[in-house]
Amino acid sequence: MNVLLTTLNAKYIHKNLAIRWLYVTRPKEANVEIQEYTINDDLTRITPLMHLEDFDVVGISTYIWNSEYVKKWIPMIRRANPKIKIILGGPDVTFDNDDWFDHDIDAISVGEGEVELWKYIMTGKSECTKEHKGDAVRVGRVDLAYLEQFEDPYFLNFDLKDLYHRYLYVETSRGCPFGCAYCLSETDRVVRKFSDEYMERIYRKMEEYPIRQVKFLDRTFNLDYQRSLATLKRLQEIKSVESFQMELVAETLPEEMIRYMIEKMDKKKFRFEVGVQSFNEKTLQSVNRKSDLNRLKDVIRRLNAAGVILHTDLIAGLPYEDIVSFENSFNTLFSLYTEEVQLGILKLLKGTSLRYKAANFGIIASENSPYEVEKTSWLSEEDLKRIHMVALGCEKSYNNGRMQHTVKTILEDTGCSAFRLFETIGNVVNALPHPYQLPLYFHKMYEALEGTLPEEHLKACLLYDYYRKTKNRPSALFYSYSDKTYLRKSGKFNLYELEHYAVYMPFYSKKRMIHQLVVYHRNNEVCQHYLVDEENNRIEEIKL
Repeated sequence: MNVLLTTLNAKYIHKNLAIRWLYVTRPKEANVEIQEYTINDDLTRITPLMHLEDFDVVGISTYIWNSEYVKKWIPMIRRANPKIKIILGGPDVTFDNDDWFDHDIDAISVGEGEVELWKYIMTGKSECTKEHKGDAVRVGRVDLAYLEQFEDPYFLNFDLKDLYHRYLYVETSRGCPFGCAYCLSETDRVVRKFSDEYMERIYRKMEEYPIRQVKFLDRTFNLDYQRSLATLKRLQEIKSVESFQMELVAETLPEEMIRYMIEKMDKKKFRFEVGVQSFNEKTLQSVNRKSDLNRLKDVIRRLNAAGVILHTDLIAGLPYEDIVSFENSFNTLFSLYTEEVQLGILKLLKGTSLRYKAANFGIIASENSPYEVEKTSWLSEEDLKRIHMVALGCEKSYNNGRMQHTVKTILEDTGCSAFRLFETIGNVVNALPHPYQLPLYFHKMYEALEGTLPEEHLKACLLYDYYRKTKNRPSALFYSYSDKTYLRKSGKFNLYELEHYAVYMPFYSKKRMIHQLVVYHRNNEVCQHYLVDEENNRIEEIKL
């Protein structure tokens, strides 16, 4: 039996762990191959290159980000090999999946397939495989102790050459004890853990290879805080990995773990995702999300103040949250100034209780994946368009680091609404031609933000952001101060570099204008920044 396991990832840097688990648990009698592509690939080009005539079965891993592409792909696969058996699996085909049989497939493997998919492929029978509309099947769940018997799916030979250039997705557990009505994990409330001995084997292997980023797939990394604390300590010992990322429920972090993260953890090595979702108590209650919001804010503040890297999330479109409430939620979260603030629109995932109750809340979502909400009883289509602009503005000015100083200065000096500031920025970005040059971006931002700060102060903020993220000297923006007499006399700078590789510009410190010198290395490394205070005869290097 020749089997092809394939999928369309969102990006090349992503790697599908599910099909790798299927690969390592394959029967000895099966010849199995993995081929991965992305949603950006031309399906008409890649399909002939897949050698589908060599396979008896093709299994396609299906998610909300690739479902619509898979629907277009299926007839191409069928034409390439009319006899091939097409089996789908993955979160987007696990529930409410009858409509998929309109797309010329043979079967759907429901739930975890490491046992049941292979049983079906080899024998034609499985309690967790659906062959016709209306069939009642069980959702597959696997004993993780069974999986520990096999080769691990993380360091397969065909992955090693690209290990550093792609995310390494790792799971220490499956399932989630919480019942958030919008999340598919609501359907798997029993938490199963890989053994400590098994995970130690994985950590030892991590030490053998240079890896840029490991992303843990556990729904709640700190569920068992003793285990998660021990894991953090163990991961910190792994020098070959540059960064680890995991999801936390911040308000449940015990003091011992908080102190470790603040006092002893290498903060540059870890990134934590914190799902806030809303600061509206009634909204959270309506989706069965229990959260101590005061404790949550306190923990975020403490970790953030200590330099712990946090990515925080909000969801727009939840019940009982209108545009005023959402603006308040966003402003509350943004005032904590975490590393990133992600703003997502609610998606009515198949299998979630919120999808089944959507009509009760007037929630209307797209019928096609990713099933994004289009309006609710509390948010109009126009409200959601505004929220989209806020998300775009936040992503393209704050999260990407392009305009953080300007954003923070405007908010702190004026006390204006972060929601409305990012809405303005989002509208600017949305109107820019694509691709656009950086000077155009900043000139348009200046026009849109004029009046938020005094003219020279606003220009100084934008100049600071314009120059701080570049490696080699970009074209001038607004103006550049040319009188460098004080700098020449200071004796701190190479005179040739001062003339040819330095920018001298205004900067505001505590609303007082001083000057900033930016020196660019000729080898295109990140530039050096200095605050130059001629009045007080002081030159201070800035570490960004």
